[in-house]
Amino acid sequence: MKNTLLTIALGGLLTISSQAATLANPNFDTDSYIFMGTSAETDPQITLGESLQGTPSHPHFNFGVVSFDVSSLSTSGDKFLSLSSIEYGSTFGGGSLTPTGSATVQVVALGDSFANFQAAADKTTWYDTYVQSGTATVIGTFNFTDQSTEHVDVTDAVNGWINDGSSNYGFALFSTSGAVELASSTYSDDASLQPALVDTVPEPSGAVLAGIGSLLLLLRRQRA
Repeated sequence: MKNTLLTIALGGLLTISSQAATLANPNFDTDSYIFMGTSAETDPQITLGESLQGTPSHPHFNFGVVSFDVSSLSTSGDKFLSLSSIEYGSTFGGGSLTPTGSATVQVVALGDSFANFQAAADKTTWYDTYVQSGTATVIGTFNFTDQSTEHVDVTDAVNGWINDGSSNYGFALFSTSGAVELASSTYSDDASLQPALVDTVPEPSGAVLAGIGSLLLLLRRQRA
């Protein structure tokens, strides 16, 4: 009986890293150089420059937007925003990039549309109101190191959009430390790195391997 239970547990560990199901893929994502109000929705990467808010250089950096159609989703279960870092070093696109680095990226649920940002006469004020500070509330923080995939729990925000689709303006992303390039919905080198809403956070491979090792040791002891 013990061997059977251990074998079942081992099988669970072998599949745990692939248990995250994709709930939704982006219907829009982009980055924008605030000063110009640009849009890069066809670019394979979302450029986030380190925020210069409160300095003379504000608004000369990029922020990002990612949105999802969640109308077919249920309010039951957790929802996580999955994002992947690709490169580091650019404040508003171009320049020298490297796959190693770190960045702290904060996420907010937008209270206004990206289209209104582009139409705004004063884009800096729009950003200060709806993205960083102002009426915007940070709902999660991504801590990226090198090339990695990170997750933030966005259950409450997504459930709110499911209940009221008119409030769904997507997520805004801005960096408070480091300049980072994230995979966008058109990133083709590895489609699994594209932004997504998922139902769980996969276990790190190291943790899974450690668990498998412990279970194999127990199985050996049971048979000894």
